[in-house]
Amino acid sequence: MPMLSGVTFFTTDDIWSEILSDLGATPAPRNIADLVFNPKDFALPAPALGLKAEIMAKIDASRDAAVRRVAGPDACLSPLLAKIITLLYRAGESGIAAADLRAALGYAPNATSHALDTAICSLRKQFGQGFIRTENEKYIIRQ
Repeated sequence: MPMLSGVTFFTTDDIWSEILSDLGATPAPRNIADLVFNPKDFALPAPALGLKAEIMAKIDASRDAAVRRVAGPDACLSPLLAKIITLLYRAGESGIAAADLRAALGYAPNATSHALDTAICSLRKQFGQGFIRTENEKYIIRQ
């Protein structure tokens, strides 16, 4: 399995885009990427495992900060629910279409999985119906 399998990234640096892709990461639009990669944020040169550790730490810190801002400091969420909150938080008022959100979570955009619907329902039950709203076929989280 590639080193960064399951990680999505955004970068404007073509060379780093190729390197991250070679390590198994997948390019994604800025608003749904797990990592907005800027080489200046990393101690380089670095061994591959050191780079992976730094990348994963940045992803975790970003996700944790978004979850704390939106759901509160004591929120206890599964990784799937935390990722949904993080993606919707980053998207802001423009929201994310269900197909794009499924793709960002690793599902085929047109798959007939109810995992996303179930997760959104779970978040609404935990934080209230107004926590995530649907407008123009996009999910938008209360900021």
